[in-house]
Formats: sequence, C-alpha cells, structure tokens
Amino acid sequence: MLRLQQVRAGYGRTEVLHGVDIVVPPGSAVALLGANGAGKSTLLRVAGGLLPAMSGTITLAGDEVQDAPAHARTRRGLCLIPEGRAIFRQLTVRQNLAMHVGGRAVDQAIDRAVASFPMLGERLEQVAGTLSGGQQQMLAVARALVTEPDVVLADELSVGLAPVVVDEIFEAVAVGPRE
Repeated sequence: MLRLQQVRAGYGRTEVLHGVDIVVPPGSAVALLGANGAGKSTLLRVAGGLLPAMSGTITLAGDEVQDAPAHARTRRGLCLIPEGRAIFRQLTVRQNLAMHVGGRAVDQAIDRAVASFPMLGERLEQVAGTLSGGQQQMLAVARALVTEPDVVLADELSVGLAPVVVDEIFEAVAVGPRE
C-alpha cells in the first residue's frame, strides 16, 4: 500500500501540493484526474522520490519513505514511469531492460518483458531511440515491470499513442494478481 498524508510540495517557494491525502490499497488502480498544471505529475514525482516533500508523510508497505531517495523506494517495490518515456535512447532494447534489473537474472527479466510485449523480443538489439513512439512507451513500461514492483506510478501512460498500443500497454499493467 502507498499512502501520502498531508503532503506539501512544490518548486522553490511555490507550493503546488497543499496537504494532499491519498491511499493506494494493494491490488487497486487509482487515477489522478485534473487540469494541466493541477499537480498530478508533481504528486507522482514526490511519491516516487524525485522531488522532496516540504512536509507530510509518505508510507510504502507501512514504512515511512518520505526521506528515502528514489532508488531506495524502487528497491522497496515502487516504480515510477515518468511522462516522456524516460528510456536511454542510445542503448539497445536489451541494454535498457538489463539496466533495470541491476545485474540479477537479466535473461529472466528480458523473458518477462517479451512475454508482456512480444514486439520487444524482435528488437532486442535495436537502438531504443530508433523505435516508434508506441514501441518506446512499451519499452518504458517493460523496464518498469521487469523489476516486479508492488506499486506502479505512471504519468501520462497513453498520451499520443494509437489505441491498439494503449490496449497492449494497459493489459501489461493490469491490476490484479500475477501468474
């Protein structure tokens, strides 16, 4: 479970989040809806550890993590898929996937990614920056899923993608028990 209590955050002296409370129970999906500039991305960056909270409490599986850096939150099972894909464009698909498992069981991680997105299996040696936009988003999602996270935070997951690609991505991150 991810819980944010009375979280305040922003940029410089500008406060964007004003005492936000949100709970994401295990096995659920929660959508943040709001206008551009309402603070949705800021909230995800704070929860993911990319932006410090000015105040408030953030707990992940019952442990306070508001002072933990992003990589520590990732090790505890939280994964942020930021807007804009955030892949390493100059590396191959295989290298992008391998980076996220940190040297452990790379072949099994790649097998999991290919099971979710078979197209990636055909392009493991292709430079990621040469993939289409939809394929790059699949790679970004696959990079997240190979870590087998407990909580996935996705920012603008489907923006600008063809409906068939959106369906494939949403199926890969579907809520519920995994096999």
